[in-house]
Amino acid sequence: MLHVDDEPDFADMAATLLERKSDRITVKTATSASEGLERLTNGDFDCIVSDYDMSGQNGIEFLKTVRMDNPDLPFILYTGKGCEEVASDAVSAGATDYLQKESGTDQYTILANRIQNAVEQYRASQRAAEFDRLRTLRSNINQALVRAESRSGAETRVCEILSEANPYHFAWIGEVHPSTSAITPRASAGIDDGYLEEITVTADETNTGQGPGGTAARERRVTVAQSVQDDPNFDPWREHALKRGFQAVAALPLEYDDTLYGILIVYADRPHAFDATERDLLSEIGDDIAHAIHSLEIQEQLREEREALERYETIIEASGDPVYTLDSEGKFMFVNDALVELTGYSESELLGEDISIIMSEDGIVTGETVIEALLRNDEQTRDTFEINVVPRAGDQVTCEAHIALLPFDEEFRGTTGIIRDISERIERERELEETNVVLSTLFETLPVGVLAENASRNVLAVNSRLFELFEFPGTPEDVVGMDCEQLAVQASDMFVNADEFVDHINELVVGRKPTDNEVFSLTDSRMFEQSYRPIELPDGGGHLWTYRDITEQTEYERELEQRTAELAELTSQLEEQYRYLFEEAPVMIVETRAVDKEPIVEDCNQLFVQTLGYDTEDVLEQPLAEFYTDNSRQQLLEEGGYERALSGEFMREDRELVTADGKSVETLLRAVPRYDTHDTIIGTIAFYIDISEQKELKRERNRLEEFASIVSHDLRNPLNVAQGHLQLARKDCESEHLDAITRAHERMGTLINDLLTLARQGEQVTDTEAIDLATLTENCWRNVATAEATLTTDVSRAIKADKARLQQLLENLIRNAIDHGGPDVTVEVGDLEDGFYVADDGPGIPEENREQVFKSAYSTVQDNTGFGLAIVTEIVDAHGWDVTITESASGGAQFTITGVKNS
Repeated sequence: MLHVDDEPDFADMAATLLERKSDRITVKTATSASEGLERLTNGDFDCIVSDYDMSGQNGIEFLKTVRMDNPDLPFILYTGKGCEEVASDAVSAGATDYLQKESGTDQYTILANRIQNAVEQYRASQRAAEFDRLRTLRSNINQALVRAESRSGAETRVCEILSEANPYHFAWIGEVHPSTSAITPRASAGIDDGYLEEITVTADETNTGQGPGGTAARERRVTVAQSVQDDPNFDPWREHALKRGFQAVAALPLEYDDTLYGILIVYADRPHAFDATERDLLSEIGDDIAHAIHSLEIQEQLREEREALERYETIIEASGDPVYTLDSEGKFMFVNDALVELTGYSESELLGEDISIIMSEDGIVTGETVIEALLRNDEQTRDTFEINVVPRAGDQVTCEAHIALLPFDEEFRGTTGIIRDISERIERERELEETNVVLSTLFETLPVGVLAENASRNVLAVNSRLFELFEFPGTPEDVVGMDCEQLAVQASDMFVNADEFVDHINELVVGRKPTDNEVFSLTDSRMFEQSYRPIELPDGGGHLWTYRDITEQTEYERELEQRTAELAELTSQLEEQYRYLFEEAPVMIVETRAVDKEPIVEDCNQLFVQTLGYDTEDVLEQPLAEFYTDNSRQQLLEEGGYERALSGEFMREDRELVTADGKSVETLLRAVPRYDTHDTIIGTIAFYIDISEQKELKRERNRLEEFASIVSHDLRNPLNVAQGHLQLARKDCESEHLDAITRAHERMGTLINDLLTLARQGEQVTDTEAIDLATLTENCWRNVATAEATLTTDVSRAIKADKARLQQLLENLIRNAIDHGGPDVTVEVGDLEDGFYVADDGPGIPEENREQVFKSAYSTVQDNTGFGLAIVTEIVDAHGWDVTITESASGGAQFTITGVKNS
């Protein structure tokens, strides 16, 4: 592995400890990213371990440079710069792992394990990639063989695929001449440059027959020269091969069913390229090629035989129908392409087979009956009949068959037949029948009453719903053929204006004018809706009527009008409430409208004008951008923020407003689209929250975080070096001074950790959860070295808090009580109405010192860092709580936490 760290002492010490942790690890070091890149170029490494904070390129920049040429090489970032941002950047840049430097030497065991795991996964992925390469190579060759139309085309394409595949440079296929034993090229591809013209290869026992090609031909096995440079049997061709970069050669026989079709010879650009897996693959490829060549030659023979029948087949194919010829035993002598397509069998699969392979048993019986009648010359017999053809796949096909006898004198020679697929015709008839059923069913199940009449105004059809609406006696079939005028008069008694109903129907029939949704009132308080359409029938123009009961719908519309009026009243009330909230809101609110895609202030609340020091009339109808600072105005234009809001996007951005006297106000902007009554976006409603004070606090927090991170990093590296050398020194000598050094190291480590905790615990808490205070207190007590101390709890509630920070707070207060109250102190944790307390029975804290104890680095206990209670204060502030110190009931110290929310 390569270890890159700009502190030489640390790099050397880490190398020594890693090599002691695992005898599988050998470490080379570099003290800069540039030196690391130079070593990587000139060496062969399985893993890189790098620091982050280095002069020149840092660890992330070094990683990105490495990834340009080594996208998969394991890379572990090992640094004292411990923060989530560095870890996230490392993973995004392609780091394999991330490990933070800690105090002590146990971390090197963890680092050694992670190095070994990363290398093992890397090697496993390389093996998988090699397997995929071989599998893809064979697949590509097989696909080429399947598509090949000739032997020469197949052989050329195989050579091309092999020569283009890593690590091969050149491939050729040779033919062995039985009389001379010479192996001459049939096809080749790749880096040749006249190679085949310069060499001689034979399959005999001479020196030109002892290489891979001659041996493979003679012994019918895969033969390999793993090193062209060193293989003594390759002497006749060595100079020519090395000149073209050939380092290893493999030859394989193309043999199928004891027939040798040739020799395939492949050249690689590196020695020892043909391991056992590679040789097995080549052997399988050779079998595939030989089988393909055999098939292509058989196909060529069949093609030649078919040429003699081309004229006869052309005539038959022109008929378009499936045609066949059977011998006297009912076996196929000829089939055309149409029959092949119909049955799904190939021509070779059908020839010589009995007709039962494609015909149902009933069809065979019928055909035999027809043939017997034809042989008797029975004039009553029809030679056309219906049969079912059984394809190779799928359902039976209904066909019409025609049979004729082949010409013969005395002995029956067979028959010829023509088949016509009539399944589509039958299917169309079936679909028509189904359509009629569907339409009839639909007609009967329509939710409206339907009546159709012909040109003579007689009833053609009427559905059950019409009978239900008009309460006619009998069934719909009873009125078919009835005079529609008479039927209308019969139904008119149900309507409030009977004569008007009949007259209007006659008017529509005469005018043949389509009408929709005409409303009629019935004597029983129902309401009907009538629609009319003229229709064209084969015997003349007819008429179609539909009737729908709209009684419930009419009632619903009345209720809807009433609800609409109520909604208008409610809307008015909501508008009044909106105006109240608009003016009384604790944030600045501005309504804008879009004019040429720019925001114009249409309204704003008083907090907006008061904060900026304007009068309302100075703000209204002004471009909103006028109240932004130059930077925010430019950012708004460049990012198209307002246009995004007009497209429906919610804006969440920081913006700086400018006051009337030129001062800037940092705000958090939340803007949502503003719609008109037609749901069209016409502008935005913008909410501005003054965050000037929060921004300043955040900047202070960031400066403290950066300071703590820098101090921790600058201290951790030399501390790690010192601890490593201390461990090495203990192996060489014994001294009481070493124990003192150990205690000093531990003291420094504690200071670093407390400093980082102090810097980070003050971040505002955003995510809280319900925490059982009693359970957490018990867990914290077990985490602290409590000696003979006693814990009592009087807690029965759960509170909302950040669990990790609350645990830190309790552990610090428990540890403080033990440090100041002695090993046998009693610590009590109890409930308060709006919080909890932690008390002890120790000496307590004098009132004049109670403010000082919360300050960083203040402590009255030797070797204590003094950060414990400062961290408590940070955690309390981050939650928005309050902490005070009082005297406990037993005279000790009591820390009271208030402002806490119950879960």
